[in-house]
Amino acid sequence: MSRPSPGRDSLSDRVARTVATLCAGGVGPRWVVAVSGGIDSISMLHLLAETAQSTHLELVVAHLDHGVRGEAAREDARFVERTALDLGIDCELGRWNPLRENHFESDARIARYEWLAEVARRRRAHAIATAHTLDDQVETILHRFIRGTGIEGLRGIPSLRSSSDGIVIVRPLLEVSRRELTEFLEHRGIDHRVDETNQDIRHTRNRIRLDLIPGLEADFNPRVKEAIAGLGREVRAQHERQAPHIESLLRLTLVELSPRRCVFDLVPLRSIEPASQLALLRLAWRRAGFPLQGMSRGDWTRLLRVVDGADSRIDLPGRVAASTTHDRFSLEPAVLDDAAQDRSVSELAIPGLAIRPDLGGRLVVSLDQIMPCDESVDFDRLTLPLTLSTANAGERFDPLGMQGHSMPLSDFLRNRGVPRPRRRHVPIVRDGHGIVWVVGHRIAERIKITEQTRRPLHLAWIPLPGETAS
Repeated sequence: MSRPSPGRDSLSDRVARTVATLCAGGVGPRWVVAVSGGIDSISMLHLLAETAQSTHLELVVAHLDHGVRGEAAREDARFVERTALDLGIDCELGRWNPLRENHFESDARIARYEWLAEVARRRRAHAIATAHTLDDQVETILHRFIRGTGIEGLRGIPSLRSSSDGIVIVRPLLEVSRRELTEFLEHRGIDHRVDETNQDIRHTRNRIRLDLIPGLEADFNPRVKEAIAGLGREVRAQHERQAPHIESLLRLTLVELSPRRCVFDLVPLRSIEPASQLALLRLAWRRAGFPLQGMSRGDWTRLLRVVDGADSRIDLPGRVAASTTHDRFSLEPAVLDDAAQDRSVSELAIPGLAIRPDLGGRLVVSLDQIMPCDESVDFDRLTLPLTLSTANAGERFDPLGMQGHSMPLSDFLRNRGVPRPRRRHVPIVRDGHGIVWVVGHRIAERIKITEQTRRPLHLAWIPLPGETAS
């Protein structure tokens, strides 16, 4: 618990005004508060708790263990739970197991947001609050600049981001420095946890925070953080002014937009000046669900060369192919030969989450009947474990509605209108007896829900967000 103070300090007032502005702008009052236990998130929790009565917020604390710090992580969870209890706020704890050793940071970020969204849906929350600060904004802009971002990457982290299911992500501390939060905790006598991995300079973000920014402050500009954050604000304002124009250009040029595919009319697309071409291609890229992470400034330049006709086809990060044919320009999954495909198998926890950037999405497995899902199967008819991968050569499938008669999976996909090159990339869920679900198409007859079903298992396939969460 924090010590009582004679009055609300300026930081509390600023956060209260930010919350009031967000709520006045349409953000509902039920918020899931993401709390790791560190300085930023503990400060946010206390500040939101202070303003909850005047702004009518209803808070739930959510803490996810990322599965890499052992007993220290478990103590973090206990600390967060105790803090929430002291503040009279419900707390949900979760745990995630890393799937890919060399992709921990990106996979953990995706897993964290997906779990937070699951908590928000279960709690009927309107928003997820994360404790990104001015320092995080500066680090993000620098990180993107170092990787070779275009002008849009300099926008940094948005203060509010909407999702497809109506839940928004809000960042009420985005204009607050970490120094201010440290002083706030010290003044109030509030404890927090320390994550030693934040000092590991093998991670790029840590090197930017611990080495690059202090060097820039010492050798070039002691107010470099304010300068970089100000640049981000200017770029965001310019983007907002241009957004209606880019939307109109998208409507003018777009022929087809679906998950993992978009097609443009090449003639009007080529008539647009390059900067606007790039902006509408980025917008379509996000809406088609292609991952932005990995796309450098050079990759976007190569993409424009295809539009202009200098190249007829290129492969891009995220296994996306850009090509022109006659009067069309297309973005769709790249066709890989068998040797290049990632045939890795993900074992599914129940309940659980499997993230597969190579397949363009993540699979959520749940026994919770209120969770949104694409398909439900009879849990007691499954032979565990469940796995997620891609099609095997010569594999057979007994689709729902065929009374248990099987057919070659390749024939099923052909009958469903899936082009031959894309059949290799369809996600497949299996149990010990074979295919359970051809994702996006149909479940197997043998595990369908019947009147005798007592435990339905719910499966949902969610395309990866076009813009990776910060």
